[in-house]
Amino acid sequence: MLLQIVLSTALLLLTSPRLLALPPLQSPAVPEPDLSVMEPQVASKIQAYREVVLVAPDSHEAWGALGMVLQAHAWKLEASECYRRAIDLEPDELRWHYLLVHAIKDEYPQDALVQAERASRVRSDYSPLYVLRGQILEQDNQLDLALEQYQKAVSIDPQSGNAEFGLGRIYLSKRELEVSLRHLLRASELGPDAAAIRSALAQAYRRMGNREAAMTEARLASELSGRIPIRDPIHFEMMREDVSSLALLAEARAAAEAGDYQTAEAIYGQLLEIRPADAVIRTELADTLARQNKHQEAKEQYLAALAIHPKHASALYGLANLLSLGKNYDEAVLRYEESLALRPDHVPSLLNLGSLLAFQGKIEEAATQFRKGLEVEPNHFGCHRQLGQLLLQQQKLPEAIVHLRAALESRPELGPLHAQLAMALAAEADFEGAWTHVKEAERLGANLPPRFLEELKRLSPEPGK
Repeated sequence: MLLQIVLSTALLLLTSPRLLALPPLQSPAVPEPDLSVMEPQVASKIQAYREVVLVAPDSHEAWGALGMVLQAHAWKLEASECYRRAIDLEPDELRWHYLLVHAIKDEYPQDALVQAERASRVRSDYSPLYVLRGQILEQDNQLDLALEQYQKAVSIDPQSGNAEFGLGRIYLSKRELEVSLRHLLRASELGPDAAAIRSALAQAYRRMGNREAAMTEARLASELSGRIPIRDPIHFEMMREDVSSLALLAEARAAAEAGDYQTAEAIYGQLLEIRPADAVIRTELADTLARQNKHQEAKEQYLAALAIHPKHASALYGLANLLSLGKNYDEAVLRYEESLALRPDHVPSLLNLGSLLAFQGKIEEAATQFRKGLEVEPNHFGCHRQLGQLLLQQQKLPEAIVHLRAALESRPELGPLHAQLAMALAAEADFEGAWTHVKEAERLGANLPPRFLEELKRLSPEPGK
């Protein structure tokens, strides 16, 4: 009887016109963050991607793309809702599993680990997934489990600097110093400019009793500002969706650093449309224009930045450079001094001001600026070179020799410096040293005054002749 009731009910459901006319099940609500708090270009992009989902609610690509745009602009929990829906629609797409882990790892680390395990069943050879799992486990102090994840990541991708760094960190915390050092050194090969790796190396060497190596790595950690290269195309694809002013600023700076000033200029132009009253953007645009010798345009941007922020040290410095190039020396000095009052340890300002003062014949004031620069950066090439040349002109030879030698340690390929040091050494009767630098200057194509060479030969014959 029960079976007959079930079968007849099922038949009724299948054949009833009224029931057949019912609408399909509703899709989950599309996340709708507050667009009013966003920059216009960000709000516009998010809204456009929302509309695609509303038109195609059964498309995992539409839901996933909206998730990426939301996550790229720090709406992580809203993004996670999109990824979960995309996974429901297409369970075998790694991107949505992996990005879901990224989106929830800070707020819900345990759920993130569960989702990471699901992702590894979808695809087991994506190294960044194991790095991510290792990082979550490491933060939860599950070090042995984290170690396994980093080892798996390295076995898949031996070029994973993040995995090597993770291994080095954990072995360091376990005081397995030799193993830690091996992984940290490998990480430093893969990310030579990463300050974090250098800092960990300093700790490892310190614990091993190698004080000199520890000091070297600690110095590099303070000087470097790079990051470990990330080999993670899925995460990179998501981050490329970021159109915020911060992302554009990073893109402009990267272009400028790479020497692509035209691209940098174009991006800074876009940024000014978004943030016209931003002194930093105007100053960096001016720097980019100056590097293209667009001096008048650069000057206008520096002045506009100072109109917004009269005590913007970088704008004052850049303007001073342009004034000096335009031979407005007195005004340039004033601008350098204003910049240094705000940023007294800025060595380029000290160097340029000192050079300008030396050009004006204010020798002692110039030397003071170079010495201040060396107090900040004891190995600074420009300050050593300029101070050495200044002292050479003043016939303060012993001190000039010290600074010229220090400059050559940084730039031994500069023939004119060898020539100047040779003359200073000859004047101090160090003829052997003078000849050494004469030969090096000649090898590098530098010209030495004939009268100096004649006098040196008279006082001390050329070695080997």
